[in-house]
Amino acid sequence: MDEQPLLRDLVLLGGGHAHAVVIKRWGMRPLPGVRVTLVSQDALTPYSGMLPGLLAGHYSLADTHIDLTRLCRWAGVRFIEARITGIDAVDKRIDLADRPSLGYDVLSVDTGSTPELDAVPGAREHSVPVKPVSQFYARWQALLARCTQDARALDIGVVGAGAGGFELLLAMHYRLLQASADVKHRFHWIVASDHVLKGHNAQVQQHAVRACAQRDIRIHWQFPVTRVDADGITGPNDQSIALDEIVWCTQAKGPAWLINSGLALDERGFLAVNAQLQSVTAEELFAAGDIATQIDDPRPKAGVFAVRAGPVLFDNLQRYLCQRPLNAFKPQQKFLSILATGQQSAIASKGRFSAAGNWVWHWKDRIDRRFMQAFSDLAPMSPSQHRNKQAPCALTDEGESAAPPMPCAGCGAKVAADTLASTLAQLPRTRSDGVTNSLDTAEDAVVFEPGERYVAQSVDQLRSFIDDPYLFARIAVVHAMSDLYASGAAPHSAQVMVTLPYASESVQVRELEQVMQGIAHQAFAEDTLLSGGHTSEAHDLTLGLAVTGLLANTRFASKRGLRAGDALVLTKPIGSGVILAAHMQARCPGPVLTQCLQQMLVSNRQAADILRQHQASAMTDVTGFGVLGHLDEMLSASGDAGCTLALDRLPLMNGVETLSDAGFKSTLYIKNARAGQQPDKHSSIASHPRYPLVYDPQTSGGLLAGVPAAEAADCINALHAAGYSHAACIGEVLALNDTGDARIRVIAS
Repeated sequence: MDEQPLLRDLVLLGGGHAHAVVIKRWGMRPLPGVRVTLVSQDALTPYSGMLPGLLAGHYSLADTHIDLTRLCRWAGVRFIEARITGIDAVDKRIDLADRPSLGYDVLSVDTGSTPELDAVPGAREHSVPVKPVSQFYARWQALLARCTQDARALDIGVVGAGAGGFELLLAMHYRLLQASADVKHRFHWIVASDHVLKGHNAQVQQHAVRACAQRDIRIHWQFPVTRVDADGITGPNDQSIALDEIVWCTQAKGPAWLINSGLALDERGFLAVNAQLQSVTAEELFAAGDIATQIDDPRPKAGVFAVRAGPVLFDNLQRYLCQRPLNAFKPQQKFLSILATGQQSAIASKGRFSAAGNWVWHWKDRIDRRFMQAFSDLAPMSPSQHRNKQAPCALTDEGESAAPPMPCAGCGAKVAADTLASTLAQLPRTRSDGVTNSLDTAEDAVVFEPGERYVAQSVDQLRSFIDDPYLFARIAVVHAMSDLYASGAAPHSAQVMVTLPYASESVQVRELEQVMQGIAHQAFAEDTLLSGGHTSEAHDLTLGLAVTGLLANTRFASKRGLRAGDALVLTKPIGSGVILAAHMQARCPGPVLTQCLQQMLVSNRQAADILRQHQASAMTDVTGFGVLGHLDEMLSASGDAGCTLALDRLPLMNGVETLSDAGFKSTLYIKNARAGQQPDKHSSIASHPRYPLVYDPQTSGGLLAGVPAAEAADCINALHAAGYSHAACIGEVLALNDTGDARIRVIAS
């Protein structure tokens, strides 16, 4: 065996600039034996320096965002897309929304700051905060559309006298001028004092004021906002300014979830850290970027410091894990700041130096693009670079060996009894009729009495295809249950076989918790009793489920029974094989993978009921053999049936056509294509861009059923109403002699 156990968990909380640098460097210089996990609410993280250019229309969304999914996959870092709700520094756990908490040995925080909205009445309800950027950008897109469709001139205000407010103000002014040149929108800069751009020299401040004057942007001096309403803002002496849109870009604060963390914070709620970027109250916790304040040398909240802190943070995380002395981060007293002024022009500032012009913007553009290129140009890495080997310098739990012995096989590969017992004790319990024992009793077998019903059983096993064990476990349950739904059975119980990666006890406990919580969550959602299971250890996380369902004879369904005239209905989009193949090579865009996983989580339970209600003649779930392979199984089982399959009617996952055209294919694709029928190489169908997707193996795919033609439209409508928005009729069943030489006649539309 050439792989060694995982010994420690390093969790990176937040996808800020510093953590992006850490992940890139970790991919190039990993610390063996340490499992790194990034937790971020979004798969795409914006580069703040390019946000004004995005609003102005100089850059695309892809130009200005780091794809954390791709970066993590390339670097061998786990990625969990989840919203943070708290930190328990005592138990070393991170609380996450809608999923179990996550344990850590070492934690680094780089989540950025939160807009200060509650200090001014109405600001939260009636203004648009700049952060989070994803929500602000969506609101900006809506405003753009509104301005291009509405001939009325709008009053748009930006509250905040800092560099961020100035850049956004001029970027929005420029973009709206390009989008609706015939309408002159009125822009307002709301400034609480008698000066702008605090911290910049007088020349830069004058540049900014002149830039506003040249664009007829009105500056409202000494106007601290005291109230925000739907139609404007109020300031001193009840003065008001009527505004149609209010952008809030004032001083930020730390997130609310830090308040009860027990960690030392500064006066604005940011994590207090020392010169080594280490929490002053918890040595295993580090922080950088806007979320952190160096108590002995506080600096302004600026992206330049987060970027420069990245290399020091990376070194100190590895040094701490190796029990070596830490390095100090010494931020600059004077730093270069370049402020974009809407069009391709900018103002440069450093100490008493200033400059302005188009050349400054092009200088900034080169700097920004070079920084972003480091996170998009990801050269392929060999498997050995992702392999965790024994780490002689990594910390271990007290009492554990730094060099665990060679793992055993056979029953010696089982997970420890106390590890298993503590995990099972946390799981929610469900009940099923006729079961005499389950997880509450440590029996050798589960016993149940089915009564006057038929028993349907199926087994499935999946090796993990994503780095999120909780999400993977939920998908594995949905995938396994589909066989029962396709047969017309109601789920009764499930037994699970969990194979965990070799790891230290502390890491293994965390992994098992995530897996079992995911299984229990989805089993409960499917109204299924988790009745027992088995654990073992190996190289990769693998889940197997043996599921049992009950059904009455009259409700039995099968692949047999397709009739000429039936419409072929597919309930979920296809493309997961292509998407996962691209993901394995760190080439799948994060949002594409996210929506793919969301489709995998959609249970087929309600879809099966709807199909039966509309007199489905035969049914199966589309999984490893792809649409064409499973359709061929149904036709073969139905005797003398053939069909048409319309490529243009196939529901596809977002982004899959682009990835398929780029040549990404699952390893099972070749076998599926070899086993299936092939069109004439001179046929136009053979060159149809969607044709390869009929062989694409699906994980947790939809149901494929034959529905009487008279019921098809109502069936599709019912599926859409139930949330199966991609459900579609993809072909028709014909008598076999009507399909020509092939059982399945593939057509364009």
